[in-house]
Amino acid sequence: MGVMLKRYYSIDEAAEFLTSEHGQKITRMDVMELAARGDIRLCAWFNESLILYKEPFPKLERSDYHICTSGFAFKGYIQIPLELINLNSKKIDFYPMVIIEAITLLNNLLPMKATPPGFFARSNYVEGLDEYMPSMLTTDCDNALIPTLDLLNLKSKNRKIERSCVEKPLFTTERNSLLTIIGIMAKDGYGNDLSKPYSLAKEILKTADLLGIKITDDTIASKLKEAKAILDEKSV
Repeated sequence: MGVMLKRYYSIDEAAEFLTSEHGQKITRMDVMELAARGDIRLCAWFNESLILYKEPFPKLERSDYHICTSGFAFKGYIQIPLELINLNSKKIDFYPMVIIEAITLLNNLLPMKATPPGFFARSNYVEGLDEYMPSMLTTDCDNALIPTLDLLNLKSKNRKIERSCVEKPLFTTERNSLLTIIGIMAKDGYGNDLSKPYSLAKEILKTADLLGIKITDDTIASKLKEAKAILDEKSV
């Protein structure tokens, strides 16, 4: 995909980017699964007003129309709640709302942060109650957008995982355990005659070399004897 110039990408664009980065096909479903696990965020475009509510709800009446229609008006992105991410792309309704980014302010108010128990929500006038109540935002996951930063962070995270998984030299205890296993396997292949362990040393040495373990045939012989003791103990 080259240099990422946009700050938000569609699910298809994210799949294309991840495919190019990882050298294997990443599908829309793969991207949705990443979102469902919380590895990336899904966002919805927002172009309305939000009210900062606190529980219990303040009584906002018809005379509060101006407050409730222009409390915090902006164009930007709202995060789709993780628990509502649907792999089948069905429509979802939710509040409270977490603001990811306010790109354009539509009034003179600065962005606000909702500190619990406060929360952001759209407002809707309920005639029977004669007051404004929090209302749901309806959107769908299929047309959600993903912050470019999340994709770059995922790329960085995967690189760290790959580096941590690079094969490292075995410690002595790990080496000895592996040699014991090799000895047991050798017993199955050569029968019970372990009275002359050096006869197996070359075969075991070849296996150890393939595993990147540098050892002597004396060590192999010793481990084969230990393997025999283990086998004898297990057979009692």
